[in-house]
Order: sequence, then structure tokens, then C-alpha cells
Amino acid sequence: MKPEHPVTFKPETAADAWLGLLAARGVEYLFANGGTDFAPVVEAYAKGQSLGWRLPQIVIVPHENMGVAMAHGYAMVTGRPQAMMVHVGVGTANALNGLINASRQNVPILFTAGRTPLTESGALPAARNNYIHWAQEHFDQGGMLREFVKWDAGDREERAAGAGLRYPAARDSRLALPRKFLFHLDHRSRLPSGR
Repeated sequence: MKPEHPVTFKPETAADAWLGLLAARGVEYLFANGGTDFAPVVEAYAKGQSLGWRLPQIVIVPHENMGVAMAHGYAMVTGRPQAMMVHVGVGTANALNGLINASRQNVPILFTAGRTPLTESGALPAARNNYIHWAQEHFDQGGMLREFVKWDAGDREERAAGAGLRYPAARDSRLALPRKFLFHLDHRSRLPSGR
């Protein structure tokens, strides 16, 4: 969709809001190596495309390190940070070498990693419903890369999605996006404009 196309953007989930916020902040590409935590993002993207929302172009990459290198190179050449989304702790570990490279060269990337649902089966939509959700949860997923990022949100609050995009200066930002969070949107609060 062209940026000037007048379409009303009304997010119904956090995944909708996150994708819209990426586009609004100038993220043109979302490099991704997906997993079970991506379902809400895939659904939000399909919905956004059908409704004509302005969205970043998704580039599926076969390995996380390659995706980070692509985001790194694009940001290095254009001066515009791009986003990378990986699957839980395993994807975070696979992306680590590329993130260290970007950090050492002061090239900004918005790095996001999914997290397994934190609620048990049936408690809420998007709760744990597969054996892998217990095996893939890390106690401190961000710990392996915290010293290489400028800002680390974890998943503590939904405002983190906007705050991570407020830091376009040097170094990376990391944001964890649990599947259950992406399926919901608390209409009592708003994602920040970042201004």
C-alpha cells in the first residue's frame, strides 16, 4: 500500500497496533523467521492487507542471522532502522552474532522475539496449547543479548512497542512479544506516539 493512501487504521489487537506502529515510524521491512508465536502477527498482516493498511513488507528469511544481516545492511545504507522478528529464545540465540555485529558498528535494528504464551491451556485465547510451549520458554530470554542492545523491554508493558521505536539512534532495541499479548489489546491504554 502506498503511504499516502487514506485508510482508517483501527487496531483490534496488539499485533494490529504493532504492525501499524512499525509502518507509521518508517519501518519499511520486517525481516522474519517465524514460529508458533507468529500466528497473531500473520493474522494481523492478512487483515491489514485486506483492509488496505500501510504495513511494512515482510521478508521471510531462512535463518535469523541472515535476517539480522539484511536489517543491518539496509539500515547501514539508508540510515533507516528496520525490524527483525525471531521465534522465542532459539531464534534469539541464532540472531546473536548478527546483533553483536550491528551493535559494534552502532547500526540500529528493532529486534523482536516472540515468547511462548505464559498462561495455561484454555485460560485465555492464545494460551499454551502445544508441548513445545513449555520447552521453549526461557527464564531470561533477553539475558543473552542485553549487553549488546541499547534498550530492552522484555514484555512488561504494551507501551514497550512504541518505546522501542523511539530510539532510532545507534544500537539495537529488543522487544519480546508473547503470543497472548499480540492477540489482545487493552483499549483503556494507548500505544505512545513516540514524539
